[in-house]
Amino acid sequence: MTKLNGIDVSHYQGDINWTAVKEYGIDFAFIKCLQGKSRVDECFHTNIRNAIANDIPVGVYVYSKAKTIDDAVAEAKRVIKECSQYKLTYPVVFDFESKHFEDMSLAMRGKIIDAFCQAILSDGKYIPMLYSSRYWLMHMIPAEVVKKYDIWLAEYTTGKPKYTGDYNIWQYGVGKVTGIIGDVDMNIGYYDYGKENNMEPIIFGKEGLISCEDVKKLQKFLNDMHYHDMNGKPLLEDGKYGRKTDYALNMFVNNHANFANIIPTKVETKLTINGANLIGTLYKTK
Repeated sequence: MTKLNGIDVSHYQGDINWTAVKEYGIDFAFIKCLQGKSRVDECFHTNIRNAIANDIPVGVYVYSKAKTIDDAVAEAKRVIKECSQYKLTYPVVFDFESKHFEDMSLAMRGKIIDAFCQAILSDGKYIPMLYSSRYWLMHMIPAEVVKKYDIWLAEYTTGKPKYTGDYNIWQYGVGKVTGIIGDVDMNIGYYDYGKENNMEPIIFGKEGLISCEDVKKLQKFLNDMHYHDMNGKPLLEDGKYGRKTDYALNMFVNNHANFANIIPTKVETKLTINGANLIGTLYKTK
């Protein structure tokens, strides 16, 4: 199983020596971008520029203060704007922990999370992720919403987390990292988002002809890219093209058709399945 060492930082860490952080062995970092829809973290641009300059894969997070669906969409649009000049390797995270969410209904919490994450997906550049604690993931957020998105679990413990759901990042406590004065949140990553930068093509049958082996490749690709079935479960890589694979493929097409690195315009291969046209080459990780 992949195990990567990560941190998450904000202005509370002050000036960070990112060269020293890299040398310490940190594999990825989440950097605070926003608090609500209008307050950009004072150190965001400095942190993200310097982390990227030191070849540390980065994601960003928004500490949400949304009270309405419109607020959540506004937060998503602002974080997209602030990140437009940077290359994000890791997801854009919806930090769902503010106490004001306790006063909302379960349904409204789900709608706000959906609004933010779908706005991120619709932009077509980033993967959305939900950050929350074990208790909130189990009791305060609709289960069908939790299943939809990549999860960053906050559970401070020295042993294995008690949370039994799926998660890709685990924030397990605080620690010391060279280059940072004081404590910093420590994380373990179980999925290497950066591996999507190291891809090789899957060439499908031309003009819509697709074999069982091609379908298996497609299913693996969609799983690797975190596009699952309508219940949020990974696809069976069985080579059978059914409604679950069709659902995941259409989600991918809708959200990623503008990704030049995923669908290069130079390649002549064309795949047509149930009305969804893919021009170019899909990629899988090496």
